[in-house]
Amino acid sequence: MRMSLSLWLCLIVSTPVFAQSIQNSAVPRMTPQPGEARRGLQSGQPGLAFQNEEIFPHLAIGGVWSTQMTFLNLGSQEAVFPLRFTKPNGDPWLVAPDGVNAGDNFTITIPADSSFTLNLPSRGSVIETGWADIRQPTGNTIGAHLIFTDSTPGRTTFEAVVPLSSFEEFDFLLPFDNTNFNNTCIALANPSSSTQTTVTIDFRDEAGVLLTDTTRVLNPFEQQAFCLVNEFPQLNARRGVAIVVGSNSLLSPLGLRFLPGGAFTSFFPMSVPLPE
Repeated sequence: MRMSLSLWLCLIVSTPVFAQSIQNSAVPRMTPQPGEARRGLQSGQPGLAFQNEEIFPHLAIGGVWSTQMTFLNLGSQEAVFPLRFTKPNGDPWLVAPDGVNAGDNFTITIPADSSFTLNLPSRGSVIETGWADIRQPTGNTIGAHLIFTDSTPGRTTFEAVVPLSSFEEFDFLLPFDNTNFNNTCIALANPSSSTQTTVTIDFRDEAGVLLTDTTRVLNPFEQQAFCLVNEFPQLNARRGVAIVVGSNSLLSPLGLRFLPGGAFTSFFPMSVPLPE
């Protein structure tokens, strides 16, 4: 049975963890770190847990869904950086990648001009969602993307790519298109370790006419994901733009559009230019 879009994005549940031993300790490599260490990193940005932080605002594991992350070292020196996983409610998210002991916080080591791929397979029928972030090493030398995969039996496998996002996309426009039975979904992650953010969203049609609006409060480390047709019936069969403004500079968004046959794609915010 196919899981509904709203359940895929919003369901917060736990699954059994299948911890595995590290199969290959040669670099590139990833090692779990103690969970308590994840909250102790500080930076020059108030409330931001990781310096030079970049975000994957949404990922899903379980059921027909799996996620693959690929990291590239673009620099001339070995790169070592942390990767952590967080549940939508802000709690640490224990994940079980292939070939690595389960954890919520990992250290990744990649030699120069090399890459590392992390597979997060489905390990049961229960779907888990959340978000992830890394701290860039000196020189911001890590490039990365993740791939969502929907492997529903009996039909074509669908995938969508999501690159790393900025932690400060707090004033942006996001197009939506719910015509032809499509459904646009939005994920918002608050990467701050201490600061709540209030997000206002105006939904306007192609002529700029306001259709509806909403206000959402995201606590520290909280993520919210929602599908427009499910939550705002007045946006059904409509096309336009979501104008999103956060109350502070810490916010990371992602857009996803689902077609009736199961295909889907990701799209990204268009930031409002800052005045010169």
